[in-house]
Amino acid sequence: MSILRKEDSETAERVPGVHRIVGMRNVLIHGYAEINDLTVWRTATGDLDALITAVDALLIEAGPPMTEDGGEA
Repeated sequence: MSILRKEDSETAERVPGVHRIVGMRNVLIHGYAEINDLTVWRTATGDLDALITAVDALLIEAGPPMTEDGGEA
């Protein structure tokens, strides 16, 4: 998501909670702070459905990936 925000901020903004996603990833990966188990649980059980729906829509809109020779993968 961090790369998406840099490369295509307009698309990134269509992902619900993109800033929070990047922030949580940084905490989990880099250990900037003690991980709050309740926050992780609430995210995993309450926020992922909306994220999956948004990302699925973006992937459908983008279409299939292209191969190096320009054909569909």
